[in-house]
Amino acid sequence: MTHPIAKQLRRGLLPWVVLAVAFPAAAAQAKPSSARLTTLWDAPRGPGRVDEATRWLATLRQSLSRPRAGCPRVALPEISLTKRARALRLEVARERVADGAPIVYLQDPIAEFFIVVATDARGCPSVSMSGRALPFAQRAIASPFPNARLPALAEEGATITAIVQDAKTIRPWIMLTDETRFVRESALLWVGAGVYSGVLLMMIVIALGFGAYVGNRVAVAYALYCLGLQAWLVQNFGLGAACLPFWPGPQHFALLQAVSVAGVVIGIGLATIEFLQLRGRARATVGGFVLLSALGFFSSAWHAAGYRAGAAVLFALAVATFVQLGRVVFSGDAAIRLFTLGLGATMVGGGAQAFSVIGTGVEVNRLAAFAFPLGSLFQAACWLAALIIRRRGELNALRAEKAQARLAETVRQVGADLSSTLELPEVMDRLLGHVARFVRFDRAVVFALEREGIRVVASRGFGANELPPGPVPLEAYRVLSRIAGSGTQILSAAASGPGGGHYLNLSPVSSWLALPLWARHEVIGILALDRSQGEGFAERDLALVKTFTGAAGVAAQNARLFGETRSLATTDGLTGLLNRAHFFRSAEQELRRCRRLGGPVSVMMADVDHFKRINDRYGHQAGDLVLVRVGACLKQRIREMDLLGRYGGEEFALILPHTPPSLAREAAERLRRAVETLIITYEGENIAVTLSIGVAGRVQPEDLAGLLRAADAALYQAKHAGRNRVVVAADEAPVSGASA
Repeated sequence: MTHPIAKQLRRGLLPWVVLAVAFPAAAAQAKPSSARLTTLWDAPRGPGRVDEATRWLATLRQSLSRPRAGCPRVALPEISLTKRARALRLEVARERVADGAPIVYLQDPIAEFFIVVATDARGCPSVSMSGRALPFAQRAIASPFPNARLPALAEEGATITAIVQDAKTIRPWIMLTDETRFVRESALLWVGAGVYSGVLLMMIVIALGFGAYVGNRVAVAYALYCLGLQAWLVQNFGLGAACLPFWPGPQHFALLQAVSVAGVVIGIGLATIEFLQLRGRARATVGGFVLLSALGFFSSAWHAAGYRAGAAVLFALAVATFVQLGRVVFSGDAAIRLFTLGLGATMVGGGAQAFSVIGTGVEVNRLAAFAFPLGSLFQAACWLAALIIRRRGELNALRAEKAQARLAETVRQVGADLSSTLELPEVMDRLLGHVARFVRFDRAVVFALEREGIRVVASRGFGANELPPGPVPLEAYRVLSRIAGSGTQILSAAASGPGGGHYLNLSPVSSWLALPLWARHEVIGILALDRSQGEGFAERDLALVKTFTGAAGVAAQNARLFGETRSLATTDGLTGLLNRAHFFRSAEQELRRCRRLGGPVSVMMADVDHFKRINDRYGHQAGDLVLVRVGACLKQRIREMDLLGRYGGEEFALILPHTPPSLAREAAERLRRAVETLIITYEGENIAVTLSIGVAGRVQPEDLAGLLRAADAALYQAKHAGRNRVVVAADEAPVSGASA
């Protein structure tokens, strides 16, 4: 939002600022001249308190009251005997003034009285008086500067006497020029002052609109500062007296000047406090000094010392603020740099105008008289730019905060969605779906870490033979092993990136990233994405994916715990086969399905021969190992539809759907031979294991209990017939085997 505002501001404000600076500079190129300037007397406490000044004024009044023959009588105006005053003499050569009536003026628009006493070519005296304590129309030329039109000078030149009086300070910037040039310069000054005022008005409108739109107190404080500067400008350069008929008369000048300067000080103070976001003791301290300075300037309407006191307090406060800002000006905050630059411009401008008082006044550059207003205008422009930059930063921070809040809400929703299922493959598939909404990828895969290695639980974009079909040792993939071992995350811009090539050792891609899935300070999986072409992954993509994996890790852990709990409820803790209860539930369901669809069902009951001897000779740990290895051997050799469970102790039960007794007998024999050839080593010794199996089957199965009783009876027969053999129910003859 602030970019269009900044562009419009540059387009609309910059030309006006250039004009405001250019007009005074152009006027300065006119180079008005004056002769040597000599101070006749100086009365800082008023001419009535300096004997030399009192005698000089009396002598001058007497000479003016007795002019030479043929000259009119003139009188010296009355001036205050208690206000600061200074008398100066200018020796002017006639050839230095162009043709026409010469104009003498004071380049100080706020001087109260500017009295000029001159002698014309006939030797007759003339007296003129102007200044801010007199009506504006009393000036010879409508100019911001007090001025007087001199009579025609003698050929050999003339001596001009000037008296400057002001309660606050005397700036001896007395200049002499011809009327044509002075009128042109005055017109330029009026235009420059108007442009200056227009720029300030524009800034006030922008700041007020800005403050009203965004509710920013800094903008309101800045508008108050510009308003105070505008009031000071209108009062200081006589714009109010020259253009506004309702403007108070000269008798109120001292009060208006004091109020306008105090208003500028308060505006600067408020803008500084709000912009620097001062709080607590710092806010109270700065505010107190600003108020003290403003009171000093306000009291200058009655006591001249108040002006100097207010200026001293303001200068000390400005220096202290400038020093504090100097500590953070290089911190990278553009708004602070602009604010400091603006404050420095005002200090330089005010300092230049103050130190220019020390000069003699001869050939004073016009910019010296405008140093403070130009510095203040530059400060206002810098502060407005700083305000916009600060607001833009606040908006960016607000947008970032909102984006973070939206991301947090998205992550919360993703976490809720992932936690709504307890199936690990579905959790990871949903994770890939959510990642795809925010990060573009061509292929993605999620691995789960298991005891046997890594196993793919969800994937997108891979071909049929590109992913391992089952658990794979982690060492087969160096990159994935590195991630699982150290928990690091990898962002690779090419196949030759960190970790050495693609994470699955596939063909090169343009970019890939892989990161671990954490749950309770443990790596439980790995998520990997890759892009075959286009722009590679960036740090932002990695951070975004990492945010989602944080939520996914919790859901995956819950799913894994649920799977483990479910497994404990349905499987045998030692062999990993179906436990007795779950075997019966699954067998009943399978039996009902077979009765509904039709088809034979066979049941096997298997028992490890002489299992008690194994426990007694090798110990129960060896017996547990035998059961684990036998169960694994049986599981590897049955069909996917068959049900295998640990019936109890060393007994195993099998349900073979759609299998008649004849085929079940062949299957049982294969299982018996497989166990017979099984080599089990425990503590350096080989343990020989055999299996006795009873088989029962029905073409039309009626109940599971009947089948199991028949198979158990057949197993009992196999045991009594010598073990290590298969016996089918209702068939007393053993199929094969030898005595164990």
